[in-house]
Amino acid sequence: MFFDSQDAIAKSPLPPRFWSVGICFCDVFRTFGGCISQWNKIWMNVLRKNTDYALRMMGNLAGNYGQKAVSVRMLARQEDVSYQFACKILQKLQGVGLVESMMGPAGGYRLCLEPEKITMLDVIRTMQGNVAVNRCTDENDNCPRQANCPVSRVLCRLQRDVDEFFVKVTLKDLLNNK
Repeated sequence: MFFDSQDAIAKSPLPPRFWSVGICFCDVFRTFGGCISQWNKIWMNVLRKNTDYALRMMGNLAGNYGQKAVSVRMLARQEDVSYQFACKILQKLQGVGLVESMMGPAGGYRLCLEPEKITMLDVIRTMQGNVAVNRCTDENDNCPRQANCPVSRVLCRLQRDVDEFFVKVTLKDLLNNK
């Protein structure tokens, strides 16, 4: 039987918040025409927890774009992130120019760019660097087998697909649930 990812999600023991931050090997096999005889999920986290939090907070700021700044406490509470962790994440995002802080009684954070100009890949790379499916997909890896390895070719194709997906999805798309 071929793997049905919608059926697997419905039966998944993981809460919904994990469905968007992991890649299931079953989905990879299905993508490349594989067949799975039983429902076993092995999760590989592609996005780290701090990246997930950053994406959620950036989505929140995108929803408030053009309005007043949002306080760190409000962002932390609304996105279920500890205040201290939210501060560290926002400082990192500010360091690369994705958000700016506003001082004063109506202070907080807001986006530096329009939501349609910030991609998921911008946020991901800020928080954790490149998303690597495997070390052999890293341009700086010097694996001697890479040129003739059939697994490497498949993983590199998957890597291109992952990168293309994340670069196409903007904060505006997250708001519109695309």
